[in-house]
Amino acid sequence: MLKANQITARYPVSIVSVQVILLLWALGIFAFRWSSGLTTDARMHFADTFLIGNLLFFLAQLGAPLYANRAPPWDWLWYLPLLAVGSVLASSLGFLGSELLVYGSIPAQGLASEIRSASVTSFLAGVGGFTYFRTRRRLQAHAQQLRVQHGELERAREMQDGLLPKNVPQIPGFQISAAWKPASEVSGDYYDILQLDRAKLALCVGDVVGKGMSAALLMANLQAGFHAFATLDLPPSDICHRLNQLICSNVASGKFITFVCAVLDGTRGRLTLAHAGHCRPIWLSSSGVPHLIDDSGAALGLFPNWQYHDFEYQLASGDVLIFYTDGVVEAANPAGEEFGEERLQQTAQQHIRGSAAEIQAEIMKQAGSFCAGHFHDDATVIVIKTR
Repeated sequence: MLKANQITARYPVSIVSVQVILLLWALGIFAFRWSSGLTTDARMHFADTFLIGNLLFFLAQLGAPLYANRAPPWDWLWYLPLLAVGSVLASSLGFLGSELLVYGSIPAQGLASEIRSASVTSFLAGVGGFTYFRTRRRLQAHAQQLRVQHGELERAREMQDGLLPKNVPQIPGFQISAAWKPASEVSGDYYDILQLDRAKLALCVGDVVGKGMSAALLMANLQAGFHAFATLDLPPSDICHRLNQLICSNVASGKFITFVCAVLDGTRGRLTLAHAGHCRPIWLSSSGVPHLIDDSGAALGLFPNWQYHDFEYQLASGDVLIFYTDGVVEAANPAGEEFGEERLQQTAQQHIRGSAAEIQAEIMKQAGSFCAGHFHDDATVIVIKTR
């Protein structure tokens, strides 16, 4: 048996609200009958409405433990028979009470017809009232769910913001610029740039599967692991291998991260890169000619014993490297056409003489214009340019 406060919490309606509803109902019916030229005893009409209405409300609350917490259609299957009995009982008692209250006696004729008419009206009113309160409770529950989800997204966004670098370190001979554009929902874009020494950087770009708090927590694991392993001065393949084992051992099946990791050695002008299923970086010469970058390697979290490999690239003056996430190339216009890797490359080629910051800004600008500012996924870009 449910407690009274549990029923009230599920169907929050006060006695004052009931009186207001009954008053409005009585005024509406009375106005309709008056405008239609039907004779109506105002005292009897209002007495009937308030007595029958309050009795019906009392009986409905009394029977609420039988139907209030049942899921559709069982709530209706319990409620309707109870309402039918309650309507007859409330109409009988209410009509007799009104006669005694207004006239001081009970009429000898027409009593059954009046009670039958009041019972039908009460039943219909009960159906309408139950529909209203069920709908209101459903909307309130939905609104509460949205508030909870919004709060979770806000916390996840704050966590994601805290994991991303606050500034971009620089090394002699190179320009490095990064940008991150969050989508409306929290997804799992992650990038980082760590300065290992005066002339060496470790950088990465990843995309965590999923959205919301689960993606943010997985990203936190990734960030902690990258910081721990990159500072050991390991090659990118070893960093990917250790991160993969970490993710496989700590994350539920079906979760994975696409990832690319690189070490930039400014002294030798060399980039060493390991790939884990992420978007292949773009490498352009100073004249805009593209160079091939290998993209072998499984995403992190899928195969615990996967062996990753290092690929080395010798950079020349004016070369441009672009790391990005799929939120950039999958930015779509209203027709559903995606921005694509080709447009990204063309944008960089058209601004190849600009600085790393100018190229990065132009890529984000063109992708944003293409999708009218509605990125469906987080968009991240890192641009490296040799001096």
